[in-house]
Amino acid sequence: MQADLKELIAEMKGLPVPSFRFNYPLPLFSDERISLDDLARKLEQRNSFLRHAESTDVKEVVERARALYGVQEVVQPFFPEKKIITVSLTGSYVYHRWNQGKGNDMDANVIVVGNWFWHKEIPAELLRHRFPDIPKGVENLEIVVIGYDNAVHGKPTPTGDSFETTTGRSNVVPVTTAGLWNGNVPIYGLDYNQIPKNEPNLLRLAYELIMSAILRYEGTKLKKPESRHYSMIKAACRLNEAGVYLEDVAEGLNHANSKIPLLQTKGSGNDELEQYRVRVGLALERTITRYLEIREHFRNI
Repeated sequence: MQADLKELIAEMKGLPVPSFRFNYPLPLFSDERISLDDLARKLEQRNSFLRHAESTDVKEVVERARALYGVQEVVQPFFPEKKIITVSLTGSYVYHRWNQGKGNDMDANVIVVGNWFWHKEIPAELLRHRFPDIPKGVENLEIVVIGYDNAVHGKPTPTGDSFETTTGRSNVVPVTTAGLWNGNVPIYGLDYNQIPKNEPNLLRLAYELIMSAILRYEGTKLKKPESRHYSMIKAACRLNEAGVYLEDVAEGLNHANSKIPLLQTKGSGNDELEQYRVRVGLALERTITRYLEIREHFRNI
């Protein structure tokens, strides 16, 4: 590891964790119902990845969303007593130009009426008869279900608002709500509104994503074993996501922002893996530097 990157990682680890800043109740939902026919236009106006990341194409994002059209009918039987308000997709599945590795999953966020939290993984093989356009490399549909009272009013969930995964994201409810407008692709129910003054929360998302990438780059303290190749793929995904959120923060602060180059997640074999690790290291150096620069605008964080 180059000396500069070691110093940046050490500096990043020494920083305090940014706080979420929500003024409840949050105006999360609009009165409009989601229309897939109008999805491309809406995403181009607000989606962080389409506005700030090079090589992200709205047609491909919409195609991935359409591949899961009707997924609410599949998940509803798991909680028939709950009324679904909205379903949206997020993560590397919908931004698939940098999602080409093995072991990929699809992430769906569901918000239901009431006070609730629930998490489940459904094997993709059980879904392909209903959704034949799911890519072959996808293995699971991971669902996070959050109650309206928890997302909009900040009410604690009855089971706690976290579950432990290798992502290092401990507070699932605020992590999810902070990125709904900017990073999620809605496919059912009510559309979202933008959270006012959301920049500190996007900075918190970027922080957690960078720290997750650092853990994978260093290969330490992962809660589940991963191959080095898979860890580099996940680190690249985390850095790409952190990068676009940072540019969203910069835009909200009227600070200079730009398109960021997405690091493609290809590579196999020992030689290619080492070359790819070097590229991930360069991306990590660039993203931490950008985080430190933007963080200066939040002196009290």
